[in-house]
Amino acid sequence: MIELMCKDETFGICSDGYVEDFGDISGRGLYEAYSRLLTEGIAEMYIAGDISQNEAQSYISNCFDTFAKGNTISPDNSRNSPQPPKYYTESAETAQSVLTIGIRTDKADYAKLKLCNEILGGSASSRLFKSIREKNSLCYYINSSLFRYKGIISVQAGIESSAAEKVVDAVNEEINSLAKRGAPKKELELAKDNLLSAYKTIEDYPQRLLDYMLSLSVAGKEYSLTNEAEAIRNTEDISGALEGAYADTIYLLKEGGK
Repeated sequence: MIELMCKDETFGICSDGYVEDFGDISGRGLYEAYSRLLTEGIAEMYIAGDISQNEAQSYISNCFDTFAKGNTISPDNSRNSPQPPKYYTESAETAQSVLTIGIRTDKADYAKLKLCNEILGGSASSRLFKSIREKNSLCYYINSSLFRYKGIISVQAGIESSAAEKVVDAVNEEINSLAKRGAPKKELELAKDNLLSAYKTIEDYPQRLLDYMLSLSVAGKEYSLTNEAEAIRNTEDISGALEGAYADTIYLLKEGGK
């Protein structure tokens, strides 16, 4: 869905690469690309553990002394004008369909967007789960995630393909409700508690901490768990955070295909 939604943007390029590109790879070409990476690429190195800064710098300088200063790359924060959603359908030999909806937002305050996503589909207490899964039994699972680099919210649901239109309508209804009316205090406080608990555990797991720091670097932000947690804690109103949000791309991986 992201590749289709952002096909004219660098964000739409799959980081794992593409199988069809392997045919053009040669030993010489691979080495030349590696050399350019060492001399021109942007290097971000993170070290976690019982090690001093001087020791870390010594290891880095001894192992990577060929690095040169790379060119700075600005985050791709472009946003297309609202337009009717694009629909894509593919088939797969699966027992259930997977529906993914790509929603573009106006990249409001990140803390507000984070809370909006948590309330929308971030947990089992979310609106999408309670309305679409529990109340109307239109899906097997449903959740949402926020790409902080692009202000894109992705909604994923396991469904029967016949329910796709109803699920899309229900998701749009919940987004419009959050955009216009925000959330009552009790719901907002629950979302805050969930996010703040997650922030507290990040530093307990080195891989999560490194992933988090890299995401901040890509987004052009300074590392500060404390500041982000405080921004979440001090947000009192999310109404308007999703103003202008719209479903850009709707992708259905349909069950039963070959």
